[in-house]
This record gives sequence, C-alpha cells and structure tokens, in this order.
Amino acid sequence: MKYTIPARRVWIFKSEKESIVASWLNELKLPYLYEPETYQTKVGKYTPDFYLPQINTYIEVKPKIKGFIEESYIFLLKEFAREKQADLIILSPREMIYLELNKWGLYNGKDPSGYVIHCSKCKKKSFTSNTGIYYCRHCGNHNGDHDCKETILESCWGYSL
Repeated sequence: MKYTIPARRVWIFKSEKESIVASWLNELKLPYLYEPETYQTKVGKYTPDFYLPQINTYIEVKPKIKGFIEESYIFLLKEFAREKQADLIILSPREMIYLELNKWGLYNGKDPSGYVIHCSKCKKKSFTSNTGIYYCRHCGNHNGDHDCKETILESCWGYSL
C-alpha cells in the first residue's frame, strides 16, 4: 500500500513584522491573501503585502515609515489605491499611513490612531481611520454604535503609543 503525505500550505513571510500582522489578521478573523500578485500601475509596479478581499483593503508592512518611505513610493501607492478603488494601510510598529478611498474621497495622512472596531450590527471586527468616519467594512453599518477602544497599533503590535 502506498501512502502519501497530504500537501500542507505553509506561509513563509519575508519578515517577522509581516508574520505579526498575519497573526493579528487571523485574530480579527479577517481572511487575507499574502502577496497576491504584482500589479502594474501608471507609475510603476507594486506587490502589496496583504489583501483583505472582504473589505477591499491592502496592507503594506514596513519596519518604520519615517526616513524609510520616499514620496515617490507614496505616490505609487496612491495611484495603486485609486486604480484598485481600495483602501491601503502602510503599517509599522510605531505609526501608520492610511489611504482611505470611500464616498468622502481619498484620505491621506499619518495617523497613529486608526481603530479596530467591533460592529454592533454584524459583530465582526474591522478597522477604520481616525477621520471621524467610523463605518463597518463588512456590512457598511454607520450608526455610531461601534466599540472603537483598540487602536490598530495597540492591537497589532501589542502596545500603545
């Protein structure tokens, strides 16, 4: 009798930081694709670290933002977000940049106060920027009944600023 070992899918992340973010997304029960593919935009190629299909959001993980990310790179990410009609978060252990594309336009800013929300309607966890637009990325609920006490940095990296 011939035995075969079932194939196991093992995720190998390029950095410990990406592994931490993947664990955090698993904890939030947000399905994701790791490095889904390389995309060609009008200004260059880009491979996002994570894509969350349920809420049309990409996450780029960097060890640090200040002194690490050039304006040309931010321009590429903005163009990517526009072309994909998606939100994009650049996340580091100490800060984040949130490119939020929604009916209010593209929000672009450094914001250490993004929140993990717990939706009162669908009971799922998601996240939002600190622009005063707290809506659930799963069900679209925007009635103000969200528990927004966890910041993204606190819940992902395990400490608050």
